This record gives sequence, structure tokens and C-alpha cells, in this order.
Amino acid sequence: MINHRNSTKLTIIAGFVFACGALLPPKADAGWFPEIKPDNGMSATQMDGTPPPALELAGLREASGANSGNAHETGSIWSASKRWLGALTGGVGSAASKNTELYDASPFEEYSTPGVSMHAAIVPDMSVVIPAAIPAAIEEPLWNKNAVKMAGLRDDMPKIAVVIDDLGLDRRRSNLTTALPGPLTLAWLPYAHELPEQTQAAQKRGHELMVHMPMEPLNPKIDPGPNALRTGLSPDELLERVRSNLAQFDGYVGINNHMGSRFTQDVNAMSVVMNVLRNRDLLYLDSRTIKDSVAEKTAQRFNVPTTSRDVFLDHFETAEGVSNALEQLERIAREHGTAVAIGHPKDVTLAALTEWLPQARERGLQIVPLSEIVKHREGRFMEARDTATDDTPGDVTLLVPQDGQGVLQ
Repeated sequence: MINHRNSTKLTIIAGFVFACGALLPPKADAGWFPEIKPDNGMSATQMDGTPPPALELAGLREASGANSGNAHETGSIWSASKRWLGALTGGVGSAASKNTELYDASPFEEYSTPGVSMHAAIVPDMSVVIPAAIPAAIEEPLWNKNAVKMAGLRDDMPKIAVVIDDLGLDRRRSNLTTALPGPLTLAWLPYAHELPEQTQAAQKRGHELMVHMPMEPLNPKIDPGPNALRTGLSPDELLERVRSNLAQFDGYVGINNHMGSRFTQDVNAMSVVMNVLRNRDLLYLDSRTIKDSVAEKTAQRFNVPTTSRDVFLDHFETAEGVSNALEQLERIAREHGTAVAIGHPKDVTLAALTEWLPQARERGLQIVPLSEIVKHREGRFMEARDTATDDTPGDVTLLVPQDGQGVLQ
């Protein structure tokens, strides 16, 4: 016979056990897709160092570490507190638990599946005091870590970023581009040879790096190159190609599209790309090879730092054409405070930049890496979003079809 006092004790003990259990990571079964950040890039179902594609496509944190050479953790106050609490509850996610997974679902995030509601785990109030040092564990975004740092920039002077695409294949012209006074932003084709050597030389010259991601053009007769992203590929195949292209060298701040006039119009395809960039803390530059591109808007929905090109320097491959483009670039910068140009390693472009870059500085223009433009424009975008109406891009909903492949919209 259990008296009232014993019943009360059992109720208290059961409640405490239930609350402690809520702190432990949930199982990632077929009906649950928590956000996962493996502590060492390993997965519960894949022991080759890469997270399962289906999980990454489901909006999960990816830590394959293809950039920077090791597993990359993108910290937050929530993840820091979970790691600290994990150490108290058996070491899950702690520095000592090197071959375990850290389940780090945001308490505010919900993934939606037709007929199924999957809510991320919420840690109950256990009256645990989070140490004041936790915010210091928030990790600097990778794109900002790899960015070229500039001191003494003035807010009252226009800023211009010059991006040179298609680098790596033509070694002579790539070397001439690298020799230009920086900081320029140099976008390297991932299928070029000896990329680590070429990109490190560019970094030593003070230039910022990007991956020039090959994407499907409108004209099927034009070849964007090996391992290009195409709309006809499955999400898993797209993910594999994005990962492979990002693994060719280190130290970049993000990507922009090589061609891609068809691919950048496809919101589902671009969502696969943006999910990877978000999880790796990389930025996206929309080259705007077509006016109907959804790339920048999709990046904003995924909270990927982003901006777009203003001027193509060598659309007309003549000295006069490049000169006119540079004049247009200056006008945009003086009118709006910032401007982004994209050019290519062509003789006419390199000759014009050799003359124009020193003169631009003398005329009061600040030549900056792309990351500086992104910081400036992202700040303005966030201010606008704070006062925007309901048509502002909102949270991303995850749809998981019957075949289990996630499509982000």
C-alpha cells in the first residue's frame, strides 16, 4: 500500500527523471529531424566523415570541414549552452567526447512534413545557471574569418569591390590578375589544376578568395565545366557536387555562380546550395547572369550573407567597353555608397584595371574586398527587414516526400 507521502515522493522523482531525460539528445529516427552538428564530422549512419545527405538536406548543420581543413562548428548561445549542459549529463557534445554526435536543435525551430509535426527539443527549466562565459564561445562566421581585413575605411567615401571570375585554368592570365594591386576578390573555378598553390599565392598578395561554382546555363550547348550544378540532378547529387567543389581549396569567403542562368532561376535547386552555405557560414554573390535569378532572395531566406553584381566590366570586350563599364561602376558607388563589379582575366580587362585601380584611389574611391560590401549591405538589409511587411522572406519549410529526400522551399 502506497501512502500519500510516498506517492508524492515518487511523483517528484519521476518528474526529475523525465526532465533529465529531456536534456539528452533525441534519437534521429525516421520521424525526427533534429539539427545535427557532429563534433568531429562523423555521423551516426556514415563513418566516412560526412553527414548523411538526407539529413543535411533536411536543414541540418553540416560539419564536414571541407573548408579550413577540419570540422567546422558554427556556434551559438544555444549550442554553447547545450554543450555545457551535455558535459553535465554524460559528456554528449563535450570536448572530451570525440566520437559522439552533438544534437543541437534550436528551441525555436520547427520542421514541417505533410501530416507530421516535428518540433525541435526544448530544454525544460531546471534552474541551471548558464555560466557568463558562454557567449564568448560563439564562433566567428567562417566567411568573416577568411575575409581580408581592412583598417581605416571611411563611411563617407564610396566602396567598390572588383571580382575577377574564371581564374585557375589560364595560369598566365591568372598570375597577371594576382599581380594586380589589391584587395581584389578572386573567384577560382573548382576544376582548375593546382588550386591550393594558386590561391595561396593570391592570398599572399592581399586578395580575397571565392569558389566560382559552375552552374547550368540556359543554352544546353554551352558547357559550364565538370561537376556543374544542374536542375535535373537529385538533391543528393547536387549536395555531393557542392561538397566536392568546395573541397578543392581552402580560405575562401563564399561562392558565386559561373554561368547558371538556368540554375539560379530554380528556387529548389538554389535552396540545396544555400543550405550548405548557411551550415558552413559562407556568403553568396549573385553574378546575375539573368534578370530572373532567385539566388539572392533565396540566400536571404536562408540567412546566408549575400549581395549581387552591379556591373559586368567586360560584357563588351573592347577598351572602350571596359572604360565605359568602369565609369558606370564609379557612378553607382558615388550614388549608393557601394558597388560590385565582375570581370574576367581577359587582356583588355587586365590592362584597364592596371591603369584604373591607382587612379580610383586618387579620386577618393575605396577598393575593398567583397566581404566589406556584404557587411555594409547586409546591415542595411537587416534594418529594412526589421520594418518590413509580410512579404519579407520568412522561415524555410522543409518538405519530405515519400522517397525521403528533403526539398527545401
